[in-house]
Amino acid sequence: MHLPRNAAKATTIALVLVIASVALMTMPIQAQDEESHGGTGGALTGGAPPAGATWNTTVHILAYMSVGPSPVGVGQLITVNIWTSPAPGAGRARTGYLVTITKPDATVTKIGPINSYVADGTSWFTYVPDTAGTYKFKFDAPADYYPTGRYQNGVLMTNNTGTQYDSALYQAASTAEQQVVVQSEMLMSWPPSPLPTDYWTRPVIAEFREWAPIIGDYPWYGPGGGANWPADTNPYWSGRYSFVPYTQGPTSAHVVWRRQGIMSGIIGSDLGRESIGGMGGGIQTLPQPGIPSIIYNGRCYQTVTKIVPVLVNGTYYNQPASVWECYDLRTGQVYWDIQGVTAPNAIEYTEGNKAVAGGEAQATTTVALIGISGGRLYRYNALTGANTLNISIPVSSATYYMNGYALSVQSVIGGYNLVNWTTFGTSTNFNSRILSNISYAFNSLPATTDFNAGIAANVVTITQSGARTGISVQGFSLKTGQILWNSTVMDEPVYSPSCAVADHGKIAVLSSRGYWIAWDLNSGKMAWKGQTMDYPWGATAFGAYAVQSAYGLFYWEAYDGIYAYNWTDGKIAWHFESPALYPFDTNYYDNGTAENPFDEGAIVAGGMIYSYNNEHSAISPIARGWKMFCVNATTGEGIWNITTPGTCGPIQDGYMVGNSFYDGYLYVFGKGRSETTIAAPLTSVAIGQGAVITGTVMDKSPGDLGSYQNPTARTDFPQKAPCVSKDSMQPYMDYLYMQIPIPSGYIVTGVPVSIDAIDPSGGFVHIADVTTDVSGSFGYMWKPTQAGEYKVTATFAGDDSYGYSFAETTIGVVETPAVTPPAEVVVPDYTMTITVAAIAIIIAVAIVGLLVFLALRKR
Repeated sequence: MHLPRNAAKATTIALVLVIASVALMTMPIQAQDEESHGGTGGALTGGAPPAGATWNTTVHILAYMSVGPSPVGVGQLITVNIWTSPAPGAGRARTGYLVTITKPDATVTKIGPINSYVADGTSWFTYVPDTAGTYKFKFDAPADYYPTGRYQNGVLMTNNTGTQYDSALYQAASTAEQQVVVQSEMLMSWPPSPLPTDYWTRPVIAEFREWAPIIGDYPWYGPGGGANWPADTNPYWSGRYSFVPYTQGPTSAHVVWRRQGIMSGIIGSDLGRESIGGMGGGIQTLPQPGIPSIIYNGRCYQTVTKIVPVLVNGTYYNQPASVWECYDLRTGQVYWDIQGVTAPNAIEYTEGNKAVAGGEAQATTTVALIGISGGRLYRYNALTGANTLNISIPVSSATYYMNGYALSVQSVIGGYNLVNWTTFGTSTNFNSRILSNISYAFNSLPATTDFNAGIAANVVTITQSGARTGISVQGFSLKTGQILWNSTVMDEPVYSPSCAVADHGKIAVLSSRGYWIAWDLNSGKMAWKGQTMDYPWGATAFGAYAVQSAYGLFYWEAYDGIYAYNWTDGKIAWHFESPALYPFDTNYYDNGTAENPFDEGAIVAGGMIYSYNNEHSAISPIARGWKMFCVNATTGEGIWNITTPGTCGPIQDGYMVGNSFYDGYLYVFGKGRSETTIAAPLTSVAIGQGAVITGTVMDKSPGDLGSYQNPTARTDFPQKAPCVSKDSMQPYMDYLYMQIPIPSGYIVTGVPVSIDAIDPSGGFVHIADVTTDVSGSFGYMWKPTQAGEYKVTATFAGDDSYGYSFAETTIGVVETPAVTPPAEVVVPDYTMTITVAAIAIIIAVAIVGLLVFLALRKR
């Protein structure tokens, strides 16, 4: 029988998420319609036999029904499973099932007619009671007559080649009434799993369903819609929007680990201030290490250059070679390297066949990494990197617009075709993959395509005498390939078609006069002319050739900061600026205020936008004081920054992979592990005496992992750095990884630690709240009040930068020892002795004087 996966969801739970872009809802499953049960949309064979009909077999039927739970609360789901036995089999389906529900007030509701799933005779639906009392359920299955013939998906086929089955009548059957008690109080269901706030790892076990909105992969393209695309219910994703749904972004500048990808930095000697990676004219691409093209299930996939053994004329030599690498997002641990691979750039989710139609619980999903390049379709095993598909396709490129489906433009005689095809399956016949093939007006699919609307827009710059003088925009249907409208606006010099964006049913184009113009994609009418950016840099549209869209806003990086615009009216929602530390280290001033420019793209995830300082034609030496920024995507509030300007790359699980053209390192930002220690006197202390409790809270993140060529930890890098506060993170990370001195007079603050104990009687004692110092250490002198053994714990609760950790020790306390009074000291009376001695001395002196006198007389 069918056991629905939603049967355990007996309560409606409101889950407030930290990601503004995602809402998770539990919806009741309605009774299945004929199409979903039969799978054809046609009329299923079955029902009462026509007059005069005969049949070879009469099948005696028993009806069954499972209803529950009981009791249940008002407004909660009741799951009703119904089936008959024996099952119809032979590709046939039962028809006309009817469930009669009698409410406590005797009101009768009939659910049906319901058709069974093919072959097994089962069906199910959910019902939501709206009042307290006893509900009664009764299931009736009418008779079904099946003529002789071959059946497919419940329908009698007119082409009877194949197995034929004799005619049969499946008799009617009914169940007894079953009761469900509905109470006013809601019945407790499986408790929801709160979103994680501590350090966590992959894989995420199946019990944590509520985590689904924050464990998406990169890049994400939404579920497949097959030939019925596009549909408003499918959340298509386009890399053009630079938006990563279903994830959280790092909200701290904490560096988890880094690895050197290229040589970079100041050269020195007689080259003075020159940097590695010489600068040229035009649009300057600063030297930066590569970043992953895919992050799946906590693993990064990236092409890197390594020194590997290469076979040359029968002998292996160590030579640099391009390898496809898989490594852990959180630790940098390399799982494998594979040479000679055309690296994939997308993820494909394939839902397996259900054992029984409608049996969602038995469906499995397989995941593969795919690439479309050079006229071939590749598929790889995400765990091992093994190649599982490599076939030729008659298209040189494709836009992978949603899970399992791609659009390609083919040149044909007299024009172009737009081919909608699927990557699913193993077929080597490309024609079997095609869903539609229509005439098309252009030679490519523009980036300014709104897949939800099913409309693309082509932006053309109008020039006269070499000057940009106007904008021409054409809208065309992805379903028919036909041009829907054409709009031309003169005296509006377009900044660049490359920073136009199509989303929310509009196409927005930037004018060189510093404002955006939007057209409605369906009608082609101008929707609005937006607000002008600040004078002078914004007002003349100096900035990036990129744009992002998320949360009902779109974003653009200009020389005077990041701008956010409302899709509804083109007004500026917020403007984030990056003031220069020193006025002479920049060439950009806003009313005299020194500004660091933005000139590259950004990535949006978890309610944040991440970008970095850069300019159109950066020169050597590279400007000082440029940074990477995290900004609240809805308010424009700066969240964190760090002195590593470079591409803000893929984001997953609260981690972002970025790189730096300052030092050539690949950086991973996010939450790391922490380690707490505690120590106390090794000998017992007496009641009332002070016991000094000390400890540390250290960062256990991998830190510096060396380079891709030598991925071993550097011996000169501290493997355990102290945990510091979020407020101190930027200057401390700059100090730790970039060797930038901590500003004079600035005090790096640590993290809070709670010191607590269980006293000898089992009671809880909160001893103190302390804060670690710049070395990660803490200390506190405590005077215990009871004799016995105390279990003392130091706890760091974790924060945006580090996970939770604690440590425990024991302090023995003894009674205060008894104080023995000092013995009484008897002092002898030496008065007489002193008197006698004095008299004797006087007599002696007198005798000596007399003798001296007598001696002098004799002379």
